[in-house]
Amino acid sequence: MKRAFTLVELLIYMALVGLFLVVLTNILVTILETQAESAAVSLVDIDGRYILARLAYDANTVVLSPQTYTVSGGNLWAGGVRLNSYDSEISGWSITRVDDTARVSFTITSGGRSRMFSTAVGLR
Repeated sequence: MKRAFTLVELLIYMALVGLFLVVLTNILVTILETQAESAAVSLVDIDGRYILARLAYDANTVVLSPQTYTVSGGNLWAGGVRLNSYDSEISGWSITRVDDTARVSFTITSGGRSRMFSTAVGLR
């Protein structure tokens, strides 16, 4: 006597496999979205910290000749060197000079995430 699957058993099996695939697909999509969001947040923070460190290092340049820093096409340039990464954009760049200090503020945007940074640098 041969054992075989009935049509009802095949339909139940296909429904269970389909449900399993839908759940796995949702989990995968959620993981990928979370990873992309995390990467965007990290990129904004890394770029911001690097630019702030560069401004602190170049304090005399920022205070005495702020025009050496320019924003062009969403990129921050200093002496022909691009300071932000390729996946981020700089906006709202402003330098306000007061005596021997300069107040610098800017916003970095990447992957739908943005954050405003500001600092004050002074002559050494």
